[in-house]
Amino acid sequence: MTTHTARRTFVTLALEAGVRPEVVMRITGHKSLSAFRRYVNVTEDTMLDEFSRAFA
Repeated sequence: MTTHTARRTFVTLALEAGVRPEVVMRITGHKSLSAFRRYVNVTEDTMLDEFSRAFA
């Protein structure tokens, strides 16, 4: 596993756990939202959970 992979995994898991994007950006050192977005991987499960919560 590379540090890049670990960083992407951390970003995704932290966001899925409910940590605010601003906090994750501060932890990972991202300065811009556009750079940060490249690290976000929205999983199928997360997408379904969010949709169910919003429209259930």
